[in-house]
Amino acid sequence: CLVLSALKMFIKSIVLDGFKSYGQRTEITGFDEQFNAITGLNGSGKSNILDSICFVLGISNLSHVRAASLQDLIFKSGQAGINKATVSITFDNRNAAQCPPGFENFQEITITRQIIFTEEISPKLEKLREERAQYLEYQRVDRELEHMLGLYQVWQYFQSKHAVENAELNLEAGNKKSKQF
Repeated sequence: CLVLSALKMFIKSIVLDGFKSYGQRTEITGFDEQFNAITGLNGSGKSNILDSICFVLGISNLSHVRAASLQDLIFKSGQAGINKATVSITFDNRNAAQCPPGFENFQEITITRQIIFTEEISPKLEKLREERAQYLEYQRVDRELEHMLGLYQVWQYFQSKHAVENAELNLEAGNKKSKQF
């Protein structure tokens, strides 16, 4: 009697980074081909592992992953300085008969889905625009100041030239008076 093992595609590992309660990169391995159970204390992230699988597989109804918005999928809703959530699932794909068409030659298939909190980018762009405007204003004022400084130096030159001419005239007038006596 020949027994054939019917291998099917199964999860080999899940990598969570910034997804829900997983703020740091966490890799979950050791999945069995036939049966798996996720156990742990209350609040340890068991449901978030299941939510991550749904997220990667493209579930679009956020209520199925217990989230009101995409921001809720990011660790602490982006408040902890983390602005993206990434989940990768690696599937064992050794059974060519059970694999998706076009992937027969791959031993593993990894699917990754990432969400980036875009509201973080807009304020930074606005800040950069403000800084650019301030810098351009600084350059304009600096050019005007240089221009005014040049005008002041020219004015000082003509004032000193005028003062020298007046002093020479006064000196000549004083010399003429002294010759008359």
